[in-house]
Amino acid sequence: MITLGSWALANAAVSGPFWFVTEGSTQRFHEMNVVWNIVNLGIAGFGLFDESRSVPITGIKNALADQRRIESLLYLNIGLDAAYMAAGWALLERGLRGGPDAERWTGYGTSLILQGGFLFAFDIGFLLFQQNNRPIVSGPEQ
Repeated sequence: MITLGSWALANAAVSGPFWFVTEGSTQRFHEMNVVWNIVNLGIAGFGLFDESRSVPITGIKNALADQRRIESLLYLNIGLDAAYMAAGWALLERGLRGGPDAERWTGYGTSLILQGGFLFAFDIGFLLFQQNNRPIVSGPEQ
């Protein structure tokens, strides 16, 4: 959650000022980055707060159940991340066709591709970390 929160803060810190001093699709790109990362910051904050209140898991059965739950959630997140990027490509393509809202679609689409790409890499990295740190079990609970 520290990584996600750091990403969110850095994005908002960079895109915030640019949102007000740029125009066209670049302005819309920065606008979407700020809004997207306000949500990311909320998720990171909630995750850190929730972790601070959690009690240690006792027993291998509980540890394995928690591991499965986390991995399932990460697989879902990875699918959502791919959907964000696909939506970004669709918006970008729509913007490149022109029209009255072309700059908005182009900027929003480019931002979704960037943000979805980061989350995709983040969630895959977290999943690999989780899989490499599974509890070692021998015996009937395996």
